[in-house]
Amino acid sequence: MAELDLEPSYDCLEDADALDWLWLHRTPWKTFTFSPVQAERKHCRSVFENLVAKRSGCHEALFGMGRLLVLDGQFEEALPSLEEACALRPDGLYLAWMGWCLLLSSASQSFLRRPATQQRAQRCCREALEAAPDLLLALRCLANLGEAERAARAAEVDPLSGLPSFAKQLLEGSKVQRRTGAEALRKVLAEVSVDEEAQASACAVLQSLSLDRPPNLPEKPVAKEGMARRAISSKLLALEVLWLRPQHAEVSGKGSVWGPKDLLSYVHSRGVTSFIATSDPPGLPRPFCRSTTHY
Repeated sequence: MAELDLEPSYDCLEDADALDWLWLHRTPWKTFTFSPVQAERKHCRSVFENLVAKRSGCHEALFGMGRLLVLDGQFEEALPSLEEACALRPDGLYLAWMGWCLLLSSASQSFLRRPATQQRAQRCCREALEAAPDLLLALRCLANLGEAERAARAAEVDPLSGLPSFAKQLLEGSKVQRRTGAEALRKVLAEVSVDEEAQASACAVLQSLSLDRPPNLPEKPVAKEGMARRAISSKLLALEVLWLRPQHAEVSGKGSVWGPKDLLSYVHSRGVTSFIATSDPPGLPRPFCRSTTHY
């Protein structure tokens, strides 16, 4: 197989998946100045800065600026804006973003400072869930803080977005859980459709897993706008998790471990990588842009 040099672009990741990507890698993005999304974010940041300068109590502008700084990997710079926004309006969404900001900033802190920062992140996300039960961002942040049941709940609330995060947590568990997690990630890549039926196919994947507790899937219909973009985002995160943790991805029935070549062979056989790397669905950015990661 020819060597591929590809790096996922964060421009095509949804917010929750982008935050999980940042926590998975513990490093900021490599930004690309020619990216339309990056240019838009820089413009929005200047707008928010002007609004804050004119109206210091504008919590919307403070939150918007903090969110953009977090997505750009500037966690320490984002925290004051998010703290002020939460003080002005303790909204569940604001608190969840502050929780993520604290969690991500803790990765670069000393061993002595890290526990206090992560405990604060945990409190923020728990408060967010009190204000907005089943808020996906808060559930996924708490899952990364060791509350595994939150990851399962995130998958129930939104199977399409929550499945890769749930599977990532399973990879940290027992041998049976690791096998189930690897199976879930492979099914996200191979079986979740990239169209308006993506959520339905993700529900089918979740139901097909051998879980101790049957999933309590949402009954209300989900809006289908932007479903293809969300599906691509979930597939990218699933592929990233499988790639970074191949030692956990056990082949069902053989008891052996998947190496990088095995993983890429499987993905290529399902046409997933070729779709992600070459297709440009209408209105969607290309999921991969420049080369650094060696497959």
